[in-house]
Order: sequence, then structure tokens, then C-alpha cells
Amino acid sequence: MTEQKTSHALSRTQALIYQVLEDGYTHSPQELMDACDDDMMLTTALNMQITHLRQKLERHGLSVLCIHQGRRSDKQTKGYRLVRLLVIE
Repeated sequence: MTEQKTSHALSRTQALIYQVLEDGYTHSPQELMDACDDDMMLTTALNMQITHLRQKLERHGLSVLCIHQGRRSDKQTKGYRLVRLLVIE
């Protein structure tokens, strides 16, 4: 998916997050918040942006995978990765 296809559909913040994730590597929440160039970005705001980004990307066969670390009771988000969805017909 090229930036040209997504630029008008994504908000500025979502587009910045997408640009970081586009390389296919796992990125920490802090990396994504830093890329947003918003000193007031909080983890809850990032989670909201990721949720909206997922909804928009799913139309194009993509999603954002959240990678957790720890047990159920104390899970912490280790990072996010852009992934291609498997479509079974």
C-alpha cells in the first residue's frame, strides 16, 4: 500500500504512525509516539490512533499487530508491527 493511496484516508497522526510501521519491523509504543511529533501524546491516545488505523487498513488487507510481554495480569505492550491479513475465500 503506497502513501499515495492512504494519505487522504488517514489522519496526519495515523499517516505518521503508518510511515514508521511500513518497514515491517516491530516498533515500541514510545517510537510511535515520538514519530507523531506531539509532546502531549499519551499511551491511551496512541491506542486510539492504532485502533482507528487498523479499521482503515483492514480494507486494504493490512492490520497492526500488538505484541505483548508478560502474563495476563501484568501484560505490557512491547511493540506494534504492520502485518498483511490472510484472506480465506
